Amino acid sequence: MGRIRTIKPDFFNSADIARLTPLARLFYAYLWCEADREGRLVWNLENFEMRFFPREQYDIESLANELTEKLIGLYEVDGQQYGEILSFKSHQVINNKEKESQIPPRVKDACKRDLGERKERKGKEGANESRKSPNKFDDIDLEHTDYFISLLKTINPNHKQPNVENWAKDFRLLRERDKRPIEEIKPMLQWVVNDSFWRSVILCPAKLRERWDQLKLQRMKSRAKPEDSFGDGAI
Repeated sequence: MGRIRTIKPDFFNSADIARLTPLARLFYAYLWCEADREGRLVWNLENFEMRFFPREQYDIESLANELTEKLIGLYEVDGQQYGEILSFKSHQVINNKEKESQIPPRVKDACKRDLGERKERKGKEGANESRKSPNKFDDIDLEHTDYFISLLKTINPNHKQPNVENWAKDFRLLRERDKRPIEEIKPMLQWVVNDSFWRSVILCPAKLRERWDQLKLQRMKSRAKPEDSFGDGAI
C-alpha cells in the first residue's frame, strides 16, 4: 500500500544521496512511500521492479546495492526478508492516523559477539569456556578474518575496520564449538559476498555462525549459478 511522504530540499545536497546514481535516488524515494510509519517494508526486489519501474531498462539489484550499504538495513525474520530505512524518522512527519507497523523490528547491533548465545550460557559451559581460553585463536582464524575483511572491502572500500581479535575468536568458535569444516569456511564467505541479499546481512563472523545452516541450504540451492567471482579461496 502506497503512502504519502515528504521530500526536503536538502535531500539533493546530502553527501549520501549525491553518491547515488540518478535512478537509485528515485528508487530510494519510492521506498519511502512503500515503508510503514517505522520506515520498515517487505523487501521484494521483483515486486519493486514491477511496481516502480515497469517500463525501464535497468538492474534492480544494482540499484538496491547502492542503497543497502548506508541507507537501508536488510534483515530477515522467520524466513521473510525486510528492509528498514535507517534515517526515516529523522526526515518524515508521520500522520497520527497511520496505523501501527505490522513488520517486526530489525535487531540492531546484531554483530556484537555471541549476544544471544552468551545469555544462554550463564551456567557451567560458559564459565568453563571463559576459564579455559578467553583469548584463544589460531593462525587459521586470523587468516579467515583477513580474508573476510578483504572480501567486504571489495564490495565496499570504506568498510569499517573491525576488531580483528574478536573476529578471529568467532572464527575459532565456528570451527571448534560449531564444528564447521575448515574447508567450507572460505567458499561460504565467497558465496555470501556474491549474494545480493546476504552480502548486506552477514557483515561479521558472529552473524555467519548464527545463520550458517540457513546459508548452507540456500547455497546448495544456488549451486547451478556462478558464485565464486572472487576467486577459488586461496590467499
